[in-house]
Amino acid sequence: MSDKPQRWKRIFVELPVIIVGVLIALGVDQWRSSQEDRRLEADYLVRLEADLTETREAVLSTIEDFAELVAHGSAVAHVLNEDTPFPDDSLGFLASALQVSRGNYDPAVSRGAYDDLISTGNLRVLENEELRYELSSFYGSIDHLLSPVDYSADKIPYRFTIRGLLSLETQLLIRANCDGAEPLLCPDYEGPGGYRAVVEAIIKSPNIRPELTVTLQGMAIRSLTGGVTGGFAPVLERIDSLLGMVRTSTG
Repeated sequence: MSDKPQRWKRIFVELPVIIVGVLIALGVDQWRSSQEDRRLEADYLVRLEADLTETREAVLSTIEDFAELVAHGSAVAHVLNEDTPFPDDSLGFLASALQVSRGNYDPAVSRGAYDDLISTGNLRVLENEELRYELSSFYGSIDHLLSPVDYSADKIPYRFTIRGLLSLETQLLIRANCDGAEPLLCPDYEGPGGYRAVVEAIIKSPNIRPELTVTLQGMAIRSLTGGVTGGFAPVLERIDSLLGMVRTSTG
């Protein structure tokens, strides 16, 4: 008697077992892959929240620094225009004059997590499709949003002029004692005076007044055209919206 029927019978019995085994193996692999994706997603969400929070703090710090810089510049301009008497705190005046030449008005953007998502192709692990879209839109336009006006070229002449009138020793003295002080003041400095002559040289300099005016006008343009001091409000709103989406996805 032929054993062919027996072989076919065995095949019909074993084939479903093999198929079920393959399906189970595939299911386990998919489950493992899904679990790995969820682990990656959780890690990226934590990193995204940290990056967005750091960027938000950088924007707020820039707004605060910009407002302080404008206050120093305005105070110096009033002295140069003789609207304000010659300052008693001569080092404080020099500190304010130097402060106007400092500062960077483009907040640092923390984007390590997003760049990693893109470079690795892991953006797919974020289940929230809207979050994926909003992240791409935000990081694709953030540099333009934070730099609507570039007036650094207008600021360079003033920077060179004021620093050319202050010795390196005086600049270092100001940095060590006057940072964070109110305009025209350096209350923490307890050393000898003798800076009146330097102040007079600055006041009499033919370049300082027009160059400071250009710098202050640049600051005004920056604010009015969507830059610092209020112009960053839409940026903060977008960051807050993204933070909300990230935190919702984390939960």
